[in-house]
Amino acid sequence: KLFNLNKAEQSEQLKQQVLEQLNALPLKNQKYKTSSDILTSQIKSWDVSYRENLNLDFDVIRTQPSANPMLSGNFALVSEKRSSWISVEGVTPKPQNLKFKSHLNLHDYIRQVDSLSSAHPSYAWVIYPDGNILRAGYAQWNEKSIQLTPNTVVFLGFDSDSDHTLELEKQIVKLITMRTNTK
Repeated sequence: KLFNLNKAEQSEQLKQQVLEQLNALPLKNQKYKTSSDILTSQIKSWDVSYRENLNLDFDVIRTQPSANPMLSGNFALVSEKRSSWISVEGVTPKPQNLKFKSHLNLHDYIRQVDSLSSAHPSYAWVIYPDGNILRAGYAQWNEKSIQLTPNTVVFLGFDSDSDHTLELEKQIVKLITMRTNTK
């Protein structure tokens, strides 16, 4: 993960905005009180910084120097140790780590975790280690065979498809990609 330290303030602002929205969520719907409190507690513990997403094709940058972007500024490179775990977070009593097994898909992992009643019963967010994000169906009626990789984070969102809630979830998922403290 490459973090742009010159833009760190942007990630902290996003974190504060998300915390404010989570605090206001129970005012709109009381069933989200517990979920909101749990997520707020988790997010407060995260160290975040602005993550730069650079996709570099080694063969292209080796043969075409102009395709290799020159970086200027203050950056930090964080290399996570490859693990054999999948992390399931969000509207759950607590984040849970599950052993990675290549034959299991998203649906199989979600069936192994406890989620709160306010968790969405059909959709989850998948955050791959390279920063790619996907909102995928996992219920019987909308299941797609989504394969996960080690170090993937699965975020269970709220049981709502409102534009406001989906936007909040997108911001939380973006924060997950910006985390500098790893488990």
